[in-house]
Order: sequence, then C-alpha cells, then structure tokens
Amino acid sequence: MENTILAYRESLAEIQSELDRLDAAVTVSAATKRSEAISCALKVGTDSLYNLSALISGDFELTHDDERLKVALDSLVTTFNHITELADSQLAEVGRLHSDAIELRNAKLRPLQNKLDESKSELEAQLTANREAITATSNTVKTFQESVDTMKRAHRSLQDKLSDSERTHDTVNIAVSILIPIWGVVGLIDPTSSPGAVFKLRKCVRETCDALHKEKAALEKAEESLKTERGQQDELEKQVSRLEDMLSEIVPLEDQVTSTIEKTDMLQQAIIVVKQQLAAAARRAAQLSNTVLITAHASSTNQEICTGILDIAEQVPLDFTNSNEMKLLLNELLSGYGSAVVPAAIESRANELLGAAAKYLSIEWHPTEVVTES
Repeated sequence: MENTILAYRESLAEIQSELDRLDAAVTVSAATKRSEAISCALKVGTDSLYNLSALISGDFELTHDDERLKVALDSLVTTFNHITELADSQLAEVGRLHSDAIELRNAKLRPLQNKLDESKSELEAQLTANREAITATSNTVKTFQESVDTMKRAHRSLQDKLSDSERTHDTVNIAVSILIPIWGVVGLIDPTSSPGAVFKLRKCVRETCDALHKEKAALEKAEESLKTERGQQDELEKQVSRLEDMLSEIVPLEDQVTSTIEKTDMLQQAIIVVKQQLAAAARRAAQLSNTVLITAHASSTNQEICTGILDIAEQVPLDFTNSNEMKLLLNELLSGYGSAVVPAAIESRANELLGAAAKYLSIEWHPTEVVTES
C-alpha cells in the first residue's frame, strides 16, 4: 500500500502541474494577449479599408487596369483572411485547452479520487480487522500473564516446600500433600519412603519450572504479536490520514478544473462570435474585390465601393485599439464626396458606425491632457 500511496501522490502532483499550466493559459493576461493580437490585426484591416476609401475619394474614376485599386483590394482580402485565420488559430488553441481540462477532470482527477476512496475503504477494513486482532491478542496476553503469575506463585511455594522437605525428611509427606489440591498430583507421595517423596517433589518442581518457562515464552510471543499489531495499527492510521489529506486536496482541484472548463468555454464562445464577424468581413472583402475587379469592372460606381467598405466595416469588432482608425476611415469615406451630397444610406450607416466607435476610448486619448471648464 505504501508504494500505491506514493504513486497517488505523484499523480496528484502531476494533475496539479497540468492544471496550473491550463490556468496559466486562461489568465486575464493570457486572454488579453490573444485579444490584443486580434485587435492589432483588426487595426491593420481597418487601415486597409481606410486606404481603399482614400483611393476612391474625390473625382476618382474606376478603370479596368487600375493597379492601385487592385493592390488595395488584394491587400484588403489578404488582411481579413489573415485575421480570420488568426481567430481560427485562437479558437483551436482554446478548444484544446477546454478539451484538456475536461480530460484532466474525467480521465485523471475523478478516477484518482475513486482510487483514493477505494484504498481508504480497504485500509479502514484492515484497521477494523487489526483492531479486533489487537483486542484478541490483548486478551491472550492477559490470560498468559495471569497464568504466569499463578505458576510463579506455585513454583515459589513448591520450592519452599522442597527446601523444608530436604531439611526435615519426616515432614515431606505432609508438605507435599498440601500441594496436591493445587497441582492435582496423584500418587506423588510415597508414605513409606521419605527419600522417594523428596525425589518426586524435586521432579515436580522441575516440571513446574519447565512449564513456567514455556508459559513465559508464550507470553513473550503474544506480547511481541501485540506490539507488531499495534505498530501495524499506527502505520494503517497514518496511511489513512495521508489518503484523507489527498482526498481533501481533490476538492479544491475539482473546483479549480471546473473553473478552468468554464473559463475556456466562455473564451470559446467569445472567439466564435468574433470569428463569425471576421469571417463575414472576409467574405464581404472577397465579394467587393470580385465585384470591382472581375464582375462589374468599370461599371462599379463610387457608391457601390463605399457600400462594400461599409459592409466590411460593420462586421469589424470594435475596441479601444482600432476605434480611432475606424473613425478616421468613416470620416475619410464621408469627406471623399467633397461638395457632393452624401447618399442618405451611406451617411446613415457611417454615422451609426461613428457612434459605435465613439464609445471606445482611443489609445491616443490621454486623460492627463483633458482640461475641464471650471
């Protein structure tokens, strides 16, 4: 059992180490790092939209062989495809963390808990059996001790009687007769031969001494067994205590791994939402490029391209990192009409996006530079 308990401890340490690794991957810092990677990529994507918007501003006229437009559209498609791939990669990573956490709980932590419970039950059964053995052996020791004490007294009494008999031959028969009720010795005394009576008494003393030695040996053996059983009891109790300690460690580990599973699940759901938006943006970018460069060619109008830009911009997740670029993009798109009237649909959608972007603090905003009126 000792080797088994040591193996349990090693397994518990491995689970803790694995769980710490998983937790480190879902900390606020780690999640922020993933978010920042997406945000930085989105900033590049928004810049690509801005470049396209700046290209079609003013009196821009689309021609079939406009290399600048082709480069801008290709860059736009490539950028949003890259961002989508980045989101896919992050989703796969978090998905693996989620699966690893579930496997850690179901394939390692809970089976270990079951094994600990089984071993604890086994040890408790051994404790009960050993406790009963201790009780039985204690009774045996007590019985042997009482027997040894009785035999010691009888042996001393016989020795005293033998001494008296050796000094006074004519009183041997009377002295030995006193012992007959104790030892049940029949025919020990030869009433007609005092020397024979002394000889038989000596034999009885020797036999009593031998019996006493055997009884003492049995007592010592029983005491040794009792000592061994008590030592086993102490060891079993220590082993049970160690198992209970490990079982008590399982509870917070179970809570920790459950928390990790919940965190990774929430991260997955959040990334899925972002990925869906990015995938939609990538599709819109591909559609815009296809419409302008392949399908419609020169028949595409400035308004159609602006509409395509807004279609993409509406799918871009906003945060403080790219909100400023989004505002620059939309202002550039609106100002690109110059003195011409901005189509109502374009203006309405652009203003709605500007309102959404305004909710985020720009990374260029410095609170210490804000001056309030008194």
